[in-house]
Amino acid sequence: GRRRGRAVTTYVENAGGALTEFANIGVEAETRVGGDHSGRVVALVGSQDFGMGHATMYTQIMADVLGVRPDQVDVTDGDTDRIKEGYGAHGSRTARIGGGAVFNGARSVIEAGRPLAAELLEAAEADLAFDSGAYCVAGTDRTVSLFAVGAAAQDRGRPLRIKERFEVPGMSYPSGCHLCEVEVDPETGQVSLERYLVISDPGTVINPMLAGGQLHGGIAMGVGQALMENTVYEAETGQLLSGSLMDFCLPRADDMPFVDVAFRPVEGDDNPLGVKGIAEGPTAASPPTVVNAVLDALAADGVSMLDMPLTPMAVWQALDRA
Repeated sequence: GRRRGRAVTTYVENAGGALTEFANIGVEAETRVGGDHSGRVVALVGSQDFGMGHATMYTQIMADVLGVRPDQVDVTDGDTDRIKEGYGAHGSRTARIGGGAVFNGARSVIEAGRPLAAELLEAAEADLAFDSGAYCVAGTDRTVSLFAVGAAAQDRGRPLRIKERFEVPGMSYPSGCHLCEVEVDPETGQVSLERYLVISDPGTVINPMLAGGQLHGGIAMGVGQALMENTVYEAETGQLLSGSLMDFCLPRADDMPFVDVAFRPVEGDDNPLGVKGIAEGPTAASPPTVVNAVLDALAADGVSMLDMPLTPMAVWQALDRA
């Protein structure tokens, strides 16, 4: 009958890449009829988003710090006419280092607007608090909104805008644990993933849905490496023979089980958000978890070693030899 096996892998990843990131954050105010002020917070960020959801994550940070609605925040990246520096997206670094730049930049915007808010409220700077998108005089109901201060700054020709650079001293170390259960058909060598669970400590989780998606994608990438992705070269010429998706097999939805995700975060200590990083850890842990689960399934048959990828042919041949 079919063979079933399980494996557990624990891992620690060193995350960081480039240790500096940049953000340019400004308040662009609009005046409505009746004197009420609205506007937008505009962030130009140095990191680069290609599907990870950075704009959502940065928007959450700024909306929280500045007390504005998420739909009042615009995030732009990749525009080299407007953004003069930036260090890309690699090394599980963006929420930790780019997030530090955006968080500190938003705090700096509040401080930069404080003198003008004090002038508008005819109060001392030391008596001002900032809460829910407005400066207020402590112990009174006198307030002025961030966008009203932004409008006044624009009128004076000194827009409320901050350029913030954030740097960390070194790497961070997110960690986790992967558990996998597989079933192997000895007649065909076919491996099917029945269950997969990941417990992750990426530091503070800003957006659980995006963080879970990073884990799902990284695990699928590792599963592909473990079970099917095979780079083949012609021996005589070095010509790549698996250079298209007709010849190079990637995992599809029906190759993956539902991935159960549990976060057990311990805050990082080198950035204001407590983030450690998330994206690359699952690709480190998933290949050995899958391979060891298959070896566990085949241990009673005498199979003790398998080289990736564990294609049906490779598994069948290993069983045949054993």
